[in-house]
Formats: sequence, structure tokens, C-alpha cells
Amino acid sequence: MELTIDKDKLYKGLSYPMKTSFLKEALESAGFDGHVHLQYWIPQGDKSLCRLIYADYRLVNMRVENERFFIRTGACLSQQRKALEQIMKESVIPELVSWMIESQNLPDDSTRKTGRRFFANYENGDLSIEKC
Repeated sequence: MELTIDKDKLYKGLSYPMKTSFLKEALESAGFDGHVHLQYWIPQGDKSLCRLIYADYRLVNMRVENERFFIRTGACLSQQRKALEQIMKESVIPELVSWMIESQNLPDDSTRKTGRRFFANYENGDLSIEKC
């Protein structure tokens, strides 16, 4: 597994609920073998909506010679971090890893490989996960 990480320093009052170690351990235990680009980011706008994960499966193109997963994980308010960290570990990351392995296992000529996306958001106490 190849893991590339981009992580910027946060403003006061914000935290990242995703720990790289959570994702790495889950991928290793699932036997994942592939390329992952993990980007920590600070979503703009409404802070009541926490964008936990946005991921997509990217195919080979002129600039990149291998298929890979691009995963963005957003910051949350610091007072939400502990609860969201638990949600990430227990619900979001297992769903994400399952989606990643399913995406990798699609036949090379499958039209379903193009445009595959995974979203996990948390708003007003509700977790929503969408896979397409």
C-alpha cells in the first residue's frame, strides 16, 4: 500500500476527527493493496455540517500512471472531535474501506469504475453515508 498525506495546520477551535492510523490499520487488516492520497482540509461555510469524508476512485490518466483513491477528510469544531473520532472509527472507516475494496475488485472494463464516489457527513447529530 502506498499512502500519501497532505495535512495543513488548523485554526484554533478546529480539529481533525480522522486519525491516519485508523485508516491505515483498517486498510492493512482488510488486505488492501493500492495507492491512496489522503488530504486533510478545512471546509468553508456552515460549521454545523462536518464533511467527514469525500473520496473518489481515480483511474489512470496522462499525469498519473496508476489507479488511486483520493480521500479528503474535513475538520470539525474541537468540541465535536471526540464523538466524531469514535464515529469515524466504528462506522465511517469500515464503510469506506469496504467501498474501496469493492471499487478495486470491479472488472477493468466495467463502466461502474468511472465516477465512483463516497461521502460521509455529520450534521445535527445525524451521520449520512452515500456511495455511488
